Order: sequence, then structure tokens, then C-alpha cells
Amino acid sequence: MFEAPPTRNDVASPSQIILWWERRRALYNVAVGLVGFASVAVLLTVGPKVVGAQEPLFSPFFLFLGILIYAVGANICYTAGWVFELLLHKRGRQNTEKFANAAFKAGLGFSCVITSLPIWFVLVLWISHLR
Repeated sequence: MFEAPPTRNDVASPSQIILWWERRRALYNVAVGLVGFASVAVLLTVGPKVVGAQEPLFSPFFLFLGILIYAVGANICYTAGWVFELLLHKRGRQNTEKFANAAFKAGLGFSCVITSLPIWFVLVLWISHLR
């Protein structure tokens, strides 16, 4: 499942571009999911100690709903990667592989940072409550 995705020809067809992105989607989802799992774990262990367990954020319903909405949104943003690459390709850029590699790495990094924000938010709250 996680073997190295194949590279593509210098001049990729639209279907090769989409396939290149889609073969990396599982890696993206696993990476963002692991960071998300850590975020939820910190949120559920440290969060109630800082703001109280009655906070609606810790309700299983709202937590599940938030995770579901975030996962769908993250995958829509991921799809934008190959959409933008197809637009570049259509506008005459024959070799878009550099864009694809840079966009994938930047998007994965950005998604992991955004997904980790609850960790930093709860830790800042915790530290501010220690004083």
C-alpha cells in the first residue's frame, strides 16, 4: 500500500496527473490522521483539566462532527492540488512535476501544522492557567 508511487513522464497527460495525486492521497490521509489523533488525544486529556469537562467541545457528538467536517475539508483541499496542476497544464506548462512535488510537500506540511493547532492551543491555555 505504501510503496513508492511511480514518477511520471516529462509530459504527463491529465489522467497521469490525477493518478499521481491520487496515489499519494492515502499517505496524506495517514499523516494528517496521525497528527489529528495526537491533537484529539491532547485535547481530551489536557483540555478538560484546563477548561472543565462540561465544555461542549468535549462532547462526543461535537468532536465526531468536527473531525468529520475537517477530514472532508482537508480532502477537498487536497483535490485542489491536482485541479491547479491541471490548470497549469492546460495553460501550456508541459512539465508540471516540479509544481506537483512542491505543492504536495507544502500542502502536507501545512495540513499537519493546521491539524496540530489544537495541541498548541490547549498547551498555551494550560501554561496560562499554571500561573
